[in-house]
Amino acid sequence: MLTQITLIAIIIAGVVSLLLPTNTQDTLYFHTQLIASGEYWRIITGHFIYTSWQHWLINTLGIGLFLLIFKPLKFSNHFLWLIIFLVGWISAGLLLFSEQLVWYVGFSGVLTGLYIYGACTKFNNARWLSIGIIILFVGFTGVQLYQGELTSGSIRELPSSSYAHALGITGSLFFTGINFVVKRITTLFRDT
Repeated sequence: MLTQITLIAIIIAGVVSLLLPTNTQDTLYFHTQLIASGEYWRIITGHFIYTSWQHWLINTLGIGLFLLIFKPLKFSNHFLWLIIFLVGWISAGLLLFSEQLVWYVGFSGVLTGLYIYGACTKFNNARWLSIGIIILFVGFTGVQLYQGELTSGSIRELPSSSYAHALGITGSLFFTGINFVVKRITTLFRDT
């Protein structure tokens, strides 16, 4: 239930961001130079606002599909922590490694990470689905990376940061790995 509530809140935040005046929206974008000058809130807010209704719709459809695919599979209470971690991981990665990116908005990097997390954590319950999701997202992101850091999306040439998607994948794998190790250690100590 927490998963659904969290993702619905993210969808609503996107709607609210699009209804804000343009000058207010401009203060929320992830903007590398303005973050460097002290506007640190942009590290978080940039992931929850959009450039257009079309941009919001694409991410919302991705969230809806995520909920449909993973609805029968229950997530642990780590889901909210995963979103927070991915926002920080992607933002840090964009700030540290991005050479071309000046600004970024949208949830697609985090959403990519959520799909990978879902596929990894539910692998034993839905092996073929998990393998398909991993191949799809890693393949898509690989093609994007091959094209360059900033690519054009297939739907009306929406710009997309291949780094944000790659960071979503790596952040999710890192989070999943740490979660796995912590569970193993906890089980080991509980059994002794």
